[in-house]
Amino acid sequence: MKTELVDISSLTSLITHMNLLHNTHSKAWLDPIANTYNLKTKQIRHVCSAVSDSSDEENLILDTKFLNYMDDYCEGLIPVLYDPAIDFFGLEFDMNMRIKAPDSRVAKLLHYMSDKNEKGRVNIKKCLNDLFGVRVWIENFNHSDAVIKDISETVGIESFRIYNASKNDYKATHAYFTNGNNQYFPWELQIWNPEDTESNICSHSIHKQGYTKWVENYHDLPRIEEVK
Repeated sequence: MKTELVDISSLTSLITHMNLLHNTHSKAWLDPIANTYNLKTKQIRHVCSAVSDSSDEENLILDTKFLNYMDDYCEGLIPVLYDPAIDFFGLEFDMNMRIKAPDSRVAKLLHYMSDKNEKGRVNIKKCLNDLFGVRVWIENFNHSDAVIKDISETVGIESFRIYNASKNDYKATHAYFTNGNNQYFPWELQIWNPEDTESNICSHSIHKQGYTKWVENYHDLPRIEEVK
């Protein structure tokens, strides 16, 4: 079973444009920067460390240089939110775009650093794969392998990754734009069926509860410090 042809056509047009926009924006942002990061080889533990104080309480310390690097990138994303080309696609579905909030960016880094199993041994590219996010709602969208394959083959972008991210009550297809460059922060696309909105939002809230304590701690210094 496939989605309606008009939905696939609009969706693939959007994907093609977003991939071009990601490449153009990422290249323009990186061009003037002398010292960049390879986001695949650099891990969370390279920009965040855990230090025990005199009471053996563990403090998480963020590298200010990387924090500023990430924040500057996100600041530069603001014009993308107002990309005029989107208005001319005649999209047959609802969509929104967002830049990940500063607290959420920090919380995600610290969450991965505090994970007992991984202890920051996760590449930054995997952790910060949604600094810029697009979500679309398509009626009767089918998250099947056949539909995903159809989308992938239609856009024909070698470095474009799309897969069924459904798990438990969360029903969605996720896709990532990287343009095959490990210095580019990835962008995320989520495809939802409107009827799954309520359960998906609930699932998202539960998932993000694991990050909440780090946002609270971040505002409750000196438990979390920045390397000066």
